[in-house]
Amino acid sequence: MKLIRMDPAVMARLAFARVLMRIEEEPDLLENRPAPAPGETVFSAGWHLTSDLAVTRDAYLAPLFLSASPRVWCIPCQRIAGIVVYDLGLAIIGRTGSEVELLQLFTGMGELRGGDRPGIDSTHTFEATTWWVAKMNELLAQMSDFANYVDQSGLFVPRRLIEMFMSVEQLGHRLRGVAAHDRDLATRRALGFDAFDTLKGLGIVTLFDGCKLSRAEQALRFLESELPSLAAELLLIPARRAVDALRRVQGGFAFTSRIAGSMIRLPDRRGNDREVPLEEAAALYIQLLRNANHGFTPERDGNEKRDQILLMAHDGNVPGDVAFLPYLYWLEVVARPERFVRKLQPPRRVP
Repeated sequence: MKLIRMDPAVMARLAFARVLMRIEEEPDLLENRPAPAPGETVFSAGWHLTSDLAVTRDAYLAPLFLSASPRVWCIPCQRIAGIVVYDLGLAIIGRTGSEVELLQLFTGMGELRGGDRPGIDSTHTFEATTWWVAKMNELLAQMSDFANYVDQSGLFVPRRLIEMFMSVEQLGHRLRGVAAHDRDLATRRALGFDAFDTLKGLGIVTLFDGCKLSRAEQALRFLESELPSLAAELLLIPARRAVDALRRVQGGFAFTSRIAGSMIRLPDRRGNDREVPLEEAAALYIQLLRNANHGFTPERDGNEKRDQILLMAHDGNVPGDVAFLPYLYWLEVVARPERFVRKLQPPRRVP
């Protein structure tokens, strides 16, 4: 059993930013003390979009707890002071192969098998938890540091701090959903696309670049060299599944004369064919699926012909594990929080 304690100082920093944000809009609050009605919160900007920090901590810890999905290795219990983690010492299957409730008849079967049981024990879970908590501690310390949210004149901008926490919690919720919706592959894919949108907003990676096999393999190699070996056995399970799934997407281009070796001919915006690496075509195909949230009807733009060729040339088999790609890139951030912190700081002033 472990206790992951949450320092109330982090919540206090976020609460102070809420106060300052409200006072910026209504400076008379400095002179006239607000009188809220019973149950009313005066300084509540974005409270329900950042509540995990104070209550469940899911957005920050769920990627760790669900790293062996569809198996689970612990039972977390929320407490005011933090999270009590009951470590099972191994990964057990988190679902059954049949419908245990009627609602599951409508969520899709997904894959009935959860793959081979990972060979992890309490040494792996202990090292993974220790590493994750230490890195998350570094990340939260920097995310809540007022000095990282000043404008070019050196003044603190509270709105930027609040927006950062809302974005990170949003990302955490989507990563949790990807891991938890093991049966519903359509929902998992949609959540993966949404997670990529948040990663782009945070300046981490775009969907197009993140779906290139070489970029994903580069991130995986970095993590394999960066993470302690015991922690990596648990934390890299979704990352390796994501890279393997992306490799399978790239292999879905076949049975067309447009393919020659590792290249495929695609029309550009002027209608002229050009050779494109298959890894770029796979990224374009996944991007096309993401844009198809609005429907597969053509957008009547310069890429319409290219998109038609992509739909023709691919077999449409996109493994559900592709949705773990955002986890891969978030784990890359968690491993080196100082890289992410540089994105928070304002640009240097030109003398």
